[in-house]
This record gives sequence, C-alpha cells and structure tokens, in this order.
Amino acid sequence: MKKTMLLFLVCMVCSVTAVHAQELSDYVDEVKGDTLVIKTYQEMGNEPNALVNAISADTEAPEGRVYELKRDGWYPLLEDITTPEDRPLVIAGQGETRVVNGTEEDGYPAVISGIQVGDEVNEGELFYFQNDLTVKNASMVNGANNGAATWTFFYASSANNTVNLENVMMETTLWVFLQSNDNPGTSLNISDSYFVNMIGEPCRRNGGVYDNVSNNTQAINVENTTHVMGAGVTYKMRSFPVNEVVFNHNTFVNISGQVLASWGNQSNYIATNNLFVNANVQGYIPGLDYGEFDQDFLPHGLINIDTLRSDRGGEERLMIPDSSWITENYDMAVEDFGPDDRKVLVSHNGVFWHEKMDEIVQRLNDNNVPCAEGNCVDGEDTWVSQAITMNSRTQAMFDDNETYPYLTEGPWIMGGDPGFTDDGGLLSEDEMQNLVDWSVDAAGSEPSGIMTHWRSEGNEISDPNNYVWSDYPVNADLSYTNSDYLSASTDGQPLGDLNWFPDEKTTWVANKDAHYTTLRNALESGEVPTSIEKKSGSIPNSIQLDQNYPNPFNPTTQISFTLPQSQEVTLKVYDLLGREVMTIANNERFSAGQNFVSFDARNLSSGMYIYRLTSGDMTLSKKMTLIK
Repeated sequence: MKKTMLLFLVCMVCSVTAVHAQELSDYVDEVKGDTLVIKTYQEMGNEPNALVNAISADTEAPEGRVYELKRDGWYPLLEDITTPEDRPLVIAGQGETRVVNGTEEDGYPAVISGIQVGDEVNEGELFYFQNDLTVKNASMVNGANNGAATWTFFYASSANNTVNLENVMMETTLWVFLQSNDNPGTSLNISDSYFVNMIGEPCRRNGGVYDNVSNNTQAINVENTTHVMGAGVTYKMRSFPVNEVVFNHNTFVNISGQVLASWGNQSNYIATNNLFVNANVQGYIPGLDYGEFDQDFLPHGLINIDTLRSDRGGEERLMIPDSSWITENYDMAVEDFGPDDRKVLVSHNGVFWHEKMDEIVQRLNDNNVPCAEGNCVDGEDTWVSQAITMNSRTQAMFDDNETYPYLTEGPWIMGGDPGFTDDGGLLSEDEMQNLVDWSVDAAGSEPSGIMTHWRSEGNEISDPNNYVWSDYPVNADLSYTNSDYLSASTDGQPLGDLNWFPDEKTTWVANKDAHYTTLRNALESGEVPTSIEKKSGSIPNSIQLDQNYPNPFNPTTQISFTLPQSQEVTLKVYDLLGREVMTIANNERFSAGQNFVSFDARNLSSGMYIYRLTSGDMTLSKKMTLIK
C-alpha cells in the first residue's frame, strides 16, 4: 500500500509524555526565513500536537509566517487548533504537485488528523478559525486512528474570515468538512483539491464539503477540484443569498445528494465548465426536507433558482430576514432590487447519469415508500427524480428573458459516459448498485447504514489502522477520452477539473485572468460565453475591440482586444472633447489572439470617456463610464 512508510506510526501510539513548557524550538526542525518546518509525530518521540503547540508558542510571529509540514509526515492533534486572533494562519505541506497527479515517488502529503492516545481521543472539529486561514498541500481526515469520525473539520468561531484550501485532500465526515454555523461572512476559496468519501452518517443530507446553517456566507469560489463519493449535500447554501458564488471547472462523481443545494436566492452566481457524473440522484417526494430545499415542493436539480419572495403567493419580496447583502453589494435600496438585478450564469456544463440511476425512483414508487419527515403534501405521493439539470420553475425563469434578462443558460453537454482513463471501479456494476441501494435506503427516515466507502484493496477503511491514510496516489485517473467533453468548455478545453489534464491546466493558468473576465462579462451582459475559437472558428481576420469590463467602473477596468497576428498597437483614452487624458499602450507589440490591459482612472473625474485602439491604418473606439 502507498502508505507503508507511515503505517507503523499508528502502532507506536501507546502513551504520551507530558508536554514540556512550550518552547517554540521544541517543535521546529528547521527555520527558513519566515517559514518554520514543524517536526513530525515520529520526530517528536511519538507525541502528538507539534503543530498546535508550535502555533501557540509562536507569540512573536512575523507577518508572513508559514508553518511547513513535511512530506511523509503525520501531524496528529490531540488538541484542537484555534487560529490566532491577531494574524492569519498559513499551513503549507511540502511539495507543489497537484494531489490528483501525485505519485509514490513524490511521497505522501503531510497528514493532519485526530488521534487516540490511551483513553484520550480527538476525532474531529480540529480547526477553529477566528482569523483568515490557509491550508495547502496536505491530506486531512476528519477522524482519528481509532476508526472514528465526527461532524466537521473546520469550524468558524468568529465572523468575516476567509478560508483558503489549495491542493488539499480530505476524506470522511459525519456532516461536512467545513461549516460556519454561528458566524456570518465566511469566504471559502477552494482550488486544485480532492474530496473523497464524504461519508460517515446514516442521513441522506449529511456528507459534503460546506454548510452555513444559520448565517449568510460572503463568498464560495471553487475551481479545478474533484469530488468523489458523496452521501449527502456537497455545498449547502440553504436560504441564504451568498454574495458571490463561482463553481468553475470542477468534477463531481457519484454524489447521492444535491450538489449545489439552495432555496434559490442566489445572485452573482456562476456555474460553468463543470462535469457532473451520477450527481443529484436521490429521489424526491413533495414535502421531503422542506425546511432545507425547494420552497415550491419541487425536485432540486443541479441548479435551483427561485424568485425572492416571503410567501408562496408570488409577491416579490425578500424571503430572508437579513437583506443587507443588497445594500452592501448593489448600492440600492432593498425595495429597488428587482428581477432584472438577478444575475446567474450557468453554461458549458457536462452531465451524465448511468442508466441504473433510473432504478432509484422506480424502486421507491414500487415499494410505496412514504415521505420520511412528515411534511408531505396531501395527495402527492409519487417519487420523482432529482437527476435533472433544473426543475420546472427554474427552467421557466431562465427561459423568461423579458423578466429575467440576466439569468443566462448556456449549453448542457450530455455526451454520455466520459470514458475515464481509469475510474478505479467508480462506474463498475458494483459501485453503481451501491449508489442506487444507498440512495433508495436514504429516502427513509432512518437509513440502515452509511454509504459504502470507495477504497483500494488493502486499504479498507474498516481497518482502524487505515483510517487516516487516504488512497495515495489517488485511486483513479479521471482524465477521459469522450470528444464531446474534451473541448466543450467556454475556452475550448476539457470540462471538469483540469488537473486531470496537466498540459491543458498549464494553458488555463497562463490565461486565467482572461478566462474569468470572459465569465464575468457574460454574467453582467446576460450573454452565453463563447471562446474566441467558437466565435470565429480561428484567430479573427481583423482587429476586434471589446467593451471594457466592468462598465461603469471605479477606478479600474479591463480592456480587451483581439488581433489577427502579432502587431504593434496604440491604445489611448480621451475625454468627450477629444482631449487625450492617458496613453495605455504606445506602439507596443501584442500577440495574436485576445489581449487584456488594465486601465486605472483613479486620477480622473467621473464621466464618460472614449478609448481608442490604433494599429496600422485601423482605428477602433468605444465609450466607457467612470463613476466615483
């Protein structure tokens, strides 16, 4: 097994000597500038808490402090980590190789988990963040080496903090990996990560990444991340209008519950270039889990959008108690926020449901399974599928361009089985049957057990010695060969997590700013995004000048233009009287294709300006508006 070098450490846990008076040097193996390399469990003489003790003892940490964890190192916590109140916390494992591309030669990522020592045990809720928190290049398990998990790994203990998870691997939870139950304003940024076996509790709703039970979330941004084997809701936004939501280039495979769960209050919401394989497959009967899901008793599709109303009579009013997000983010009174201010972009997502998923609803209806929670609608006793892109109300809203001009739906690519290079058995007959059986069982009020874990032979999670050691290298290769998906994204690249396609990922990173500018432009304009290649089939035959974004702006904006070949360009800004106010580029050479430049107008007054692009005998102009 890949973890052979580490497994013997578990067997060495017998007792822990008393922690000495906290001296930072006791827990630090090496100092590299502002970075402290933390000793592993083995290097500490088989004592846990090196990481938490180092953070606690580091009372004079400089700005930019990083706690580095060693490759092949285990960092078990018998005590929880609470981030310092006065500074952000940054924890970085060694090695930058993306998790899904890792090999045995790279070494196992640094592991953070709970631990049992004698009668003492810490099974989860390991991080309490009361300041910004960054964790990268690490494997984390919401459990201990005794084979037990608990409810969550990261817990918000104060308001308005940001959690950044980059290139992490996480497995097993009774609920979610991260929650902000009691505190508003959490921002969550996830990139290049791998979430597997979101499983642990016999409940159809539990088993996912994020939940915000009682408070609004500031932002959720998830990109190039793979989610495999989920029992419940992956991201739960509940009744709150999260101020910014972006799901872009992610892969979801075998997710029984709802992937992006919401009452439908979202605005400023982008879901693009994702690949959904056997996601949202649980059945629905009107009234099931009414307090958490759709308020019109409709099945919850991959995307769920509703009007903003406080009752079911159709009156356009906010149906949430806190409407400050409107005044804070849109610079308008609550009563002025209307249907044309709702901005949602759903485009270029791939979808595949295995034919066996049809058995779920059929079995529920054949067995006359009742609504489990006592919220059933009288006379509505038929189970329906949630393996749909949108329910009828959501689809009607996206189709009503007159009322909702900025609810934008681009293509859903339904190209069939992706043809994964090596699915590790994820789409095998046995796994498909396990997913169907769990999804049927979960419809009851008390499922008989938990969803089956997907682990490699010899690393079964039922053995406590294996519990905190996820499969590494990961137990699949989810690159694929299906041509319908390979170039179907908004920028002509593969759908889903691009880390499975390293060369394509390198190209994407080089053009990331332009990529997101395209998506934001589409969100703001209500137009389906298309790549340059899709607009013209190739590099255009003449110069194109695009509308700046954002527009109006304050004080910066981005101007894009497309060239048929590498050539020199001049770009200047004028006021309405024709007076030159700034030169952005003066006979500078730009490459063929789309180019982006930034314009900073902090020294100019509010008003309308003209930006003019000149190259050879070609001149193009557009207007833009500065509002301060």
